[in-house]
Amino acid sequence: MWFYAKFFLETSALVFASLLAAGALEKLGAFRRLTSLAAPLASALGLPRGLVPLMALSLASPTAAYAILAKLGDARGVIAAFLLLSPLSFLYDALRFSIPIALSTLRQAAAPYIALTALRLLAFSALCYAAARLYLAHLGRLDAIMASAAGGETSWRGVVASTARLWLKISARLAAATAAVAALDAAGAIRLLGALFGASLSLGEAGTAVVAAAAANYISAMYVAGVFLARGELTVREALLALFAGQLVSAPLVHLRAYLPQRVGIFGARMAVRLTAYTLAFSEVSSAACLALVLACADVIN
Repeated sequence: MWFYAKFFLETSALVFASLLAAGALEKLGAFRRLTSLAAPLASALGLPRGLVPLMALSLASPTAAYAILAKLGDARGVIAAFLLLSPLSFLYDALRFSIPIALSTLRQAAAPYIALTALRLLAFSALCYAAARLYLAHLGRLDAIMASAAGGETSWRGVVASTARLWLKISARLAAATAAVAALDAAGAIRLLGALFGASLSLGEAGTAVVAAAAANYISAMYVAGVFLARGELTVREALLALFAGQLVSAPLVHLRAYLPQRVGIFGARMAVRLTAYTLAFSEVSSAACLALVLACADVIN
């Protein structure tokens, strides 16, 4: 239970800091200036110009970007913008965690793992963009929201007060969602899901250990794979198979334990479930594609 208490406290604090930072940027008129500067780029990409500042903000704080996105009101517009922002979170995680850890632990498997991770990002991005295209017409109000953030009209005290009100609303939802997931974990449902998924894969003892580690923490799985590679108990191909199978296992658990409670706090339960279903499905499809590619390239990767 300590994990969930720690998760709630850390996330709640991050939400407040992110919302306050976003409020300060709005007060200073940063969004209005960025929206104006981004107009040519957005036009070239066929995107609403108000989306580009959100893309820049999401690289620093996805929570703050999502909080602004929640103001759209139009459900289909929220889905479109969220899907267009999602690959940036993937990219941040890869640059901040996956690639540095791969370089330091996976030895001879590092280069093919990074190449496959890049392909997975491209596949995930393509799926997100294709789905978002269905709803782009509903993003018109986003330009108005970002352009209206001209700053100067609200006092700094008002910025803090509005941030606190929104933070309390989000934190209440976050607490309820976190408690529900913690109850499932305490009942063993999450561990059972990981065990059943791992047992269905014929990866050998070392490969199964990597998948089992991924059910707890994917970074730990990378370290475990590195150890088995160093001992000669896994080939490069076997390590890649285990790591991408581990992604298939870890993605549903991460979405359930972390992403869903956070999104419930920001978007509400119904929208959070829809957004999570999209990103989980696209994550699983892109991981499965990488897994299939490794299987297909048995003569090249060994």
